Amino acid sequence: MQAKNRLTFGIFFTAQLPPMTFDELLNLIETQLLGKRLSPISLQSKAIILIRVETDQGRYFISEEDDHQKQPKTRSISELKIIWNMLKKDRFCSVVQALYGSSSSRSHPETIFANLPFIQHFKYKNKQHLLLRQNNSREAGTIAAVKEPELSEIKARIDNFLSLSVSEIHADVVLLLKDANKQLNGHNSQHSTNIKPLYRKLELLEKKLAATQIVNDLDLPNAVMGANTTRPLPSTESFPDSEEFTGRDDNPIERKLNKDIVAQVRNTKMYPLTLVLTLIFDRVEHAEIELQPDFQRKDRIWSQEKKSKLIESILMGLPLPLFYFGVDPLDNPWIVVDGRQRITTIYDFMKGRIVLKGLEVLHELNGCNFEQLSKIQIRRIKEYQITAYMIEHNTSENNTPDVLIELFQRVNTYGTKLSSQEIRSALNQGSSVSFLRYLASSEAFLRSTQSRVNPARQGDMELCLNALAFMLLGYQHFTNQSWDGFLTEAMRVMNNWNSVIDKLDSEYLDKGKAQITSTDSHYYTLSKQFEQGAQLAAEVFEDNAFRKDISGNKKAISSTLFQIIISYFSQLTSSQVKILRNNKDALVETLYGAIEDDTQSHAEWLSETYKMENRGFYYALSTSTGKKVTVHYRFEAFANILSKSTGIDIQQTSFLSREDSNDNLND
Repeated sequence: MQAKNRLTFGIFFTAQLPPMTFDELLNLIETQLLGKRLSPISLQSKAIILIRVETDQGRYFISEEDDHQKQPKTRSISELKIIWNMLKKDRFCSVVQALYGSSSSRSHPETIFANLPFIQHFKYKNKQHLLLRQNNSREAGTIAAVKEPELSEIKARIDNFLSLSVSEIHADVVLLLKDANKQLNGHNSQHSTNIKPLYRKLELLEKKLAATQIVNDLDLPNAVMGANTTRPLPSTESFPDSEEFTGRDDNPIERKLNKDIVAQVRNTKMYPLTLVLTLIFDRVEHAEIELQPDFQRKDRIWSQEKKSKLIESILMGLPLPLFYFGVDPLDNPWIVVDGRQRITTIYDFMKGRIVLKGLEVLHELNGCNFEQLSKIQIRRIKEYQITAYMIEHNTSENNTPDVLIELFQRVNTYGTKLSSQEIRSALNQGSSVSFLRYLASSEAFLRSTQSRVNPARQGDMELCLNALAFMLLGYQHFTNQSWDGFLTEAMRVMNNWNSVIDKLDSEYLDKGKAQITSTDSHYYTLSKQFEQGAQLAAEVFEDNAFRKDISGNKKAISSTLFQIIISYFSQLTSSQVKILRNNKDALVETLYGAIEDDTQSHAEWLSETYKMENRGFYYALSTSTGKKVTVHYRFEAFANILSKSTGIDIQQTSFLSREDSNDNLND
């Protein structure tokens, strides 16, 4: 492993931290920076003057340059302490990340630190960072950037530092302890006396590392459990929303529950039922349990060994975790909320599709399928009882997407966690699901995303829906509704249209060969516009399409960039497409300049708070992405970026409004 290389990171800067407490730091700030003009790191920020520091009151006062007539601004000393603690701990710090969620501007405390004589600044991953030095490098009240070639070395070491895994080090220490213990047992008493002090130190280190592990024994690396040190990648069951799995760098969309939704959640009916596996099999066989095979490409993601052990547990009479189903009073098929992998395994085994493998207890059954079991064993499986909780829902009445998704996410804890899009697809079955699956398999989508988006948990379908929702409804329609509600509304609109997708099976989808052969004209037009947007994105940005950081190694797709680029490019006329192609280099330069500088100059914030706190384009792409204020800002900013760089002036409008206008013209 690379732990040894990673641990040299701290040595690169200095062997020791400055012997300075936070109180001493405040005293230094007051004595060396008070009354001076302090230059900011960012060109978009104003210089400030430190007026006074009130340590007892926990605050300090600054005024911005050219604002001498205004009252000094009050800042909390606690911000400085957060930044100082991070600098002492890691030697480097992004003030934006350190003060995340503080609803305060980063520029003022960042400027204070940047003007200290032992702090330098540098840009890493499109964010400004502070660097703590051992000694003073210049006079107080001036700023200095880290220069090449040292800057490249620092960035490389930060990459190593951030990829440092305490769990991996802990696993290695455990192995070293085992080896040391063998050495102790195998040596004579004299050698053991020499080794024991080293062993005790290693033991203490192991205990410190163990105290940092916020996991249970089942989650520990294999090395800790005494097996080999090879660890698999995060499974699709454990990390359905992780960037490593999805290929997308989305920030989680906060789902806030208002009073009405809370009341609906509390009043939702849920009741237990005892069911036998024969009933489950019959319901699946007759499509009375919806496993979503039409829109989930890989709903059977367990290994053969794991499937076999489930069957072994049933034959041994061991209890299974609870199952959860969504049931509609109108007698629609049950929706599996929790237990899909278990149900598909049981169904497939009873259909004769699974051969038992790797059984350790009932090892004599290895190589057997369902029909090869004894009559007693077959009856034991058919009559095996499970406990299921039934959650009543009725999407035609007052159950909102927020209520259902909240309920489904809360109860979905035992088996394979459902993604938000899997729940949306389950609750909004219709032509929209097939259409999303078609778009996600299209050559244009796969090419523009470099096939980076993992389709296993409908991440690709959700990404397509992100853009389609804005194409259909327009970003102006995104007012104060929830993100889930906005995406669900788009699916419900599309479900009013009929579609026929030819060859919608996995083989053709995976090869990008599915086709729309006969469909509602809305779907045909929408698919052509979406594919135009994706194709142009691939032409303009090439391998960097939809990436926020084109200078680093990060390959993840940004769903916010995907939304705005597809939405605008899908609307371009043939003449505008030619202009875009002729000016693509200017667009790329302007767009990534706006991202890197987090500039505010391309749009106006709907919120004065966001404006006063110097939030810019990068913020709108990366933080609070499901809020009205950031949605409107990033769409309007991109329109201005497109106009400035290419001369193309375009207003993003909804597909529905354009279609209505065409219908009126035809009438």
